[in-house]
Amino acid sequence: MMNNTDSENKISELKEAAAVLDWDGTLRKGYEILDWTNFLDESGKFDRETAVRQRELVSNYLAGKIPYAQAVFDVGVIYAEGIAGQKIEDTLALAAQFARIDKAIFGFTPAFLKILLNNNFRIVLISNTPQVMLDEYRKQFGLTEVYGLQVEQRAGLWANRVIMNPGLSEVKRRIVTELVNKYKIILGMGDTHEDAPLLEAAKIRLFLKPESKPNIRIPEVPELRVVDERFVIETVETALAKIGAGSEMGETDQRKPLTNEAMQRTSYGRR
Repeated sequence: MMNNTDSENKISELKEAAAVLDWDGTLRKGYEILDWTNFLDESGKFDRETAVRQRELVSNYLAGKIPYAQAVFDVGVIYAEGIAGQKIEDTLALAAQFARIDKAIFGFTPAFLKILLNNNFRIVLISNTPQVMLDEYRKQFGLTEVYGLQVEQRAGLWANRVIMNPGLSEVKRRIVTELVNKYKIILGMGDTHEDAPLLEAAKIRLFLKPESKPNIRIPEVPELRVVDERFVIETVETALAKIGAGSEMGETDQRKPLTNEAMQRTSYGRR
């Protein structure tokens, strides 16, 4: 007779492997909500005075005047205020354009995501980057699920109300709790203390070393690997090889992670 532990292990084995990742500062340089706000402002699709306040807020955070969690909350509120009244269809068209010309994605990101896909991972992003932008990257990189800053929609226009801000730790934790019921989370990656829920849920825990961010605390998570962007690929390949792709990620596809040489040959990446 199967006991509860055996039953839980069996269910876990049947779940698809997943990587749960942050976006800003982890897979992309800087703060996309600011870059995106500036792009909308230049396109005449964001309130000009509110865009100035957004820039001032980020500047104050970088100067160490505002704690990270407060900055994440405030940029979401300001974003909703600035985009309120704009046509959703216009924003979606600009999001597709911005994704095509985005030069801030880390150089390792396309190959890193390709390695995960080659190992049959489901890839989930959780970030305070606006949902309209994460939807574009989901299509671009073949991601499974994306959870971003969501603003209320009314009759084809944006409303001045934030529905969800996954940049906040408590929101990330709620999302991760739901994901654990769906997936076997093998890898988690972030770059701030607010990413602790992603890391705690994973077997492989990567923390991208912050270079110039103020007030960033490294989460107190066991077996956390702190890396900088130069060594992400090497670290992931080593970690995946150590746990064994076949045993952890299912027997349907035994392809090995990309080597550095193979990574250089692949054409996968931004359009």
